[in-house]
Amino acid sequence: MLAFGLFSWDKRMSKWKKLRVPESTLLAVTLLGGEVGTICAMLLVRHKTRKNSFFWKFWPSFVVGVVLTVVFIRARF
Repeated sequence: MLAFGLFSWDKRMSKWKKLRVPESTLLAVTLLGGEVGTICAMLLVRHKTRKNSFFWKFWPSFVVGVVLTVVFIRARF
């Protein structure tokens, strides 16, 4: 939910030409468990879908985030 909220907020701020959420923050939230929220925001809000430089940073953080989430869940059970 945090990732979805941050991506949505950043999209709104980009339209209003206001202070934006840094890409490093968006990527960190994705990496630390926000994979689903990030994908949902990118698809539903259509944010960061055309920026190729972001995609090259996004996919590795997405994959590592999924791996970390799976490892964390397996370690708990």
